[in-house]
Amino acid sequence: MNITILGAGNMGTAIAKLLGDNNHKVILWSIEDDVNKDINQNHKNNKYLQGVELKKDITATSNIEESLKNAELVVVSLPSNIVKSVIVKSSNFIPKKSVIVNTAKGLEDETDKRMSEVISDVVKNKIVSIGGPSIANEVALKVPTYVVFASTDSKALKSAVNAFKNEYYNITTTSDIIGVEWCSALKNIIAIATGIVDGLGYGDNTKAGIISMGLKELSEIVKIMGGDGETVHSLAGVGDLIVTCNSIHSRNRRFGEKLAKGFSVEEALKDVGQTVEGINAIKIVKKVIDKRKINAPLISKLYKVLFENGKAREIL
Repeated sequence: MNITILGAGNMGTAIAKLLGDNNHKVILWSIEDDVNKDINQNHKNNKYLQGVELKKDITATSNIEESLKNAELVVVSLPSNIVKSVIVKSSNFIPKKSVIVNTAKGLEDETDKRMSEVISDVVKNKIVSIGGPSIANEVALKVPTYVVFASTDSKALKSAVNAFKNEYYNITTTSDIIGVEWCSALKNIIAIATGIVDGLGYGDNTKAGIISMGLKELSEIVKIMGGDGETVHSLAGVGDLIVTCNSIHSRNRRFGEKLAKGFSVEEALKDVGQTVEGINAIKIVKKVIDKRKINAPLISKLYKVLFENGKAREIL
């Protein structure tokens, strides 16, 4: 299968490795010439995924039209805040029959739209979104991983699953794309809170309490926004929440840890060095809970820490 991956960051490159292992023809698109050169010449992406070697037939380009030629599957692996602009840029080149697979775990600023909604505003292709605990480094290293693919279109779901599944990448499916995408965005917020707990030097009791409170708020928001409550207790909800709140690789958790150690938002973000989806998600979700009068004290306290000069320990 011909597969294009829009985005050659941490997750995009890990997925390229996975799909290459599955013997697909993979091309990555990136605007970063140094990344493309590293992939094409050294078969590595040392900037975003160190220590992982890619198959020699995986290529990268900055030419978006060239990257999408004959694509049967298009993977969108971008920070959520640029998904729309890239899809607009590529809309004339995405083959109409190709299935789009979204890995971005965030919401659109201003509109609070989920990523599949953002994409479908621009193109009419069938869309599948990936949720669940999926640390890119571990996927690339073939660590057994369990994820959920969500779509309202069963044929698109089958096509995506067949392309991705193998002995180490285990996939369940659901039609609840609303629940999966809201869980994916909300867990990043809770992970910032658990990072604050780590940064303050508190223990497992405190972290478990914060995760439990966060899960309650996540569950209420998912249901109010039209998702299935069962999705919260699946890989997309509890599964992703556990890994994002605890993993040393979690950008959102690391960001929260830096905040607790006295870093400003800008300093913490710079130290993490990559996109922290939870920051934008908090701004958007705060508007949602205020508008719908949802009781979410943990998210409200986090908002104050990030945007109203609140102290990190005030989340406790």
